[in-house]
Amino acid sequence: VMTDLFVGWGRQVEKATPLSEADLVSFFDRKHNELHSSGRLLELARGAPGGAVAPAPAAAPRPMMPGGMPMGMPGAPPGAPPLGVPPMGPRGPAPMQAGMPPQVTAAQQQQHAAMMQAAQAQWAAQMQAHYMMMYQQQQAAAYAQAMQ
Repeated sequence: VMTDLFVGWGRQVEKATPLSEADLVSFFDRKHNELHSSGRLLELARGAPGGAVAPAPAAAPRPMMPGGMPMGMPGAPPGAPPLGVPPMGPRGPAPMQAGMPPQVTAAQQQQHAAMMQAAQAQWAAQMQAHYMMMYQQQQAAAYAQAMQ
């Protein structure tokens, strides 16, 4: 299977001392042979000592919330709160509060918008990390299965 591989070890170091493609290939070939001959390849595919990576059921449909969002994270226990985009809050300008000058409500709106943007960015980073971990586990399991 032909794949792309990116190897990095620091921006300045890469510029000052670039490695040749042949050096990278020989390093990864040695590591592959070392892991395969020592039996550690299957251990790495399992993820943790004594635990096995359960392949995700491809045909099982995931429950959806109204609007097409998945109910929860794959592998989460039943009853876990659903993950989705953080709630956006009211649409349009916030209602005026009695006795509050307009500047205060505008400042509150700006603060709320900034907090929502930060929450959405944090959610996106968490989801990206979760899916990257799932992808790596699937790749390790597929690699281990192919090597058998």
